[in-house]
Amino acid sequence: MRRAALISLGLALPACLLAAELFSQLGWEQKAFEETCFQFVKEPERLPSFKVTPAMRALALTQRKGAAEAIGAKAKAYFASETFKKRWAEHRGQFTGGEDKEQQRDVSDAQVQAQIDQSMQQMEQMMAMMPPAQQVEMKKAMAKAKAAKAEKAGKTKNARGEDGNTPPKDPNINLRKALQHLLAVTDGVDYGAALSFQDGRKFFANKAFEAKPAEWKMMFRAGREASEATRSYVRAWMAGLK
Repeated sequence: MRRAALISLGLALPACLLAAELFSQLGWEQKAFEETCFQFVKEPERLPSFKVTPAMRALALTQRKGAAEAIGAKAKAYFASETFKKRWAEHRGQFTGGEDKEQQRDVSDAQVQAQIDQSMQQMEQMMAMMPPAQQVEMKKAMAKAKAAKAEKAGKTKNARGEDGNTPPKDPNINLRKALQHLLAVTDGVDYGAALSFQDGRKFFANKAFEAKPAEWKMMFRAGREASEATRSYVRAWMAGLK
């Protein structure tokens, strides 16, 4: 009984150490990890390169699940940090001119929209009392006003990053896209796929697997425990995003 308890403690201890001292255990640097996380959200359709260190490869299968979850927790903590929020605001400010100018534009946009709405209401009230010919002209004027309103709304949408050109104000929009992309490119990994050797290198015997994305192959190399733990963590993460 005591021996079983010691074995269990021996298996759990590396995971605890990994969670507490992730980078010293895996040979990563905090700055490099944060850069990888930032690029992950900056370009959600293009996953950044993920440094696999010798320490990661040396992890026993029983430790890999805990390692994957610890990495996910570390990334989630970074995205919730003021460091990330400040950098995201600075990154977005390159497109919008900064938060102060954006707030000024929002106030100005609201005032313009209110003026347009008021003008259109007045036009509608006046139109019923006009001769048919003037009603035609009034309808043209209203159509022009509606077009101006739509154009202004489009500029506001662009400033908020909702058109895909400007980073969104809420980075969780891009984070969700990046997590969805990660799940998509690592779907259907065959952990029992056969390998062949050529010139001292390993290749998938199935040529279709050889054409898979690098992330799919990385999941294969990491093994079922780490990979499925990662995908499970990502799904839970996505479910908790607002």
